[in-house]
Amino acid sequence: MFSGVIPFAAGAVISLSGISVPDMLSAWPAWYQAYTLVIGSFMAGSLWLGADRAAAQASPGLLIVSNLAALGLWVANGLLGLSAFLIAAAFIFGGILACDIMRRLDRSYLQARIIVTGLVCLSLICVAISR
Repeated sequence: MFSGVIPFAAGAVISLSGISVPDMLSAWPAWYQAYTLVIGSFMAGSLWLGADRAAAQASPGLLIVSNLAALGLWVANGLLGLSAFLIAAAFIFGGILACDIMRRLDRSYLQARIIVTGLVCLSLICVAISR
């Protein structure tokens, strides 16, 4: 889980420090946006965890939120510039975390998710404001 933060943090470091990157990495903002979209879609899909359990345990509202989060990321990706997209993505990542907290998952998993999501959101906002 923590290794997934590396690309987010690297983008923030590059963006904030203004270090030059090799020509082959000059398109890093587009890659950063694509990585955000892929990971965000994956995390939205993770809300389906347990949906195959008994109907009494599966929350239809949670499944709808999952779809709205994924669609929201894709719509934001298509309609917004990079900075606005990254800020929207930070809010969506936070919303997905809030859903996981409400599901009362394993405490150690949730602690790790809170740290990871905090780092990801901080990185996204750093890139957004420095662009």
